[in-house]
Amino acid sequence: MTRADAPSGAVEFEVYEGRAVASAAPVSGSLVDALWFTNPMFYPVGGSVVTNIWGQMKSAAEAGNKKVAVVLCTEVAACAQAQPLFTKNATDVGMQMVYNALASQTQASYTAECLAAKNAGAEAVANFTNAVVMARDCARQNYNPFWISADMGPSLSIIRQQPSLGKAVGSSEQWNCLDETIPAAKDLYAALKQFHPNWTSTGKDYALFTSGICTTWAGGLAFAKAIEN
Repeated sequence: MTRADAPSGAVEFEVYEGRAVASAAPVSGSLVDALWFTNPMFYPVGGSVVTNIWGQMKSAAEAGNKKVAVVLCTEVAACAQAQPLFTKNATDVGMQMVYNALASQTQASYTAECLAAKNAGAEAVANFTNAVVMARDCARQNYNPFWISADMGPSLSIIRQQPSLGKAVGSSEQWNCLDETIPAAKDLYAALKQFHPNWTSTGKDYALFTSGICTTWAGGLAFAKAIEN
């Protein structure tokens, strides 16, 4: 099975992982947690979460930001565990972490977090809660920082919901399949054009395009190689 078979939510994916381990089924896809580093039945494609966090901080620094904030989720233990890494990586790339907090992905309002980041002088925010609601609440406080994203986000559909999210920087542990000009993407887009034209640049679902498609394709190629060998 590939990572694409799994639910999108982090909590749901923990259940999915458990079922995969119990069935001894090989899984290919993106690195999600420590299990991908330790279980021989999990075959990751792309980079790691650790390197991606560094890339996110580096992207913000390259955009000229000096002070950064991060708001991570409360639903998954890995979010709290990542707080020190965000701070270290921000320092390593020449930025100052001025606000590092946790919040729920289901909060009705992030006004308190927006004001805390704004008052701390953060010019860029890495937010891993509800992107649309957070950006909306920050805009209401006349706070429009750079939004640091992962996995080639935010998608066009998300930006259309909250245009301020278009002021984005970020990185991804996955290959950039959004760039149709790179050689590795040619076969992917040929397949999409033939079997799923709704996901091509002129298709009705293109605005929903995320790195999940890149991961699924890479996972499928990895699975094909495994069968060949």
